Amino acid sequence: MLEEEFKGKSDWRALDAGFIDQAPNGYGSALSFFSDEAFRFYLPAYLLADLDDLLKQADVVFALTHGFDDKSRGERINARRYGERTWFEHARHKFAVLNAEQAKAIVAYFRYKLAGDTITDFQKSHIREALDNYWAARAAEAP
Repeated sequence: MLEEEFKGKSDWRALDAGFIDQAPNGYGSALSFFSDEAFRFYLPAYLLADLDDLLKQADVVFALTHGFDDKSRGERINARRYGERTWFEHARHKFAVLNAEQAKAIVAYFRYKLAGDTITDFQKSHIREALDNYWAARAAEAP
């Protein structure tokens, strides 16, 4: 389903915000199901659409903070399938494909979101925790 909707979408700059907000099948959950490489490729389209306040369903903040916030970071994903693997380990692995410059862009995105009034206090706390637990140090790796 997800692969079919994004098939042939080889230029993230040409994606309509309405499309990415709904994909797949109107659920707006594509960010949760992309491969690591697809996440990296399409993330700029989501970031820009979110900065323009065009996303109503797709939750970029959640996609970039889950596993790095204090509540989820120590939780095991699925012990029967992944053993002791935590959401933090999963998120760290997922974002290993990003380079330091991309991590800097995510930190800048978070700082912009924190300064605005388009997100809830709950989301702001998750952003602060994710910055403290992962993203700030990751962005600092850039030369």
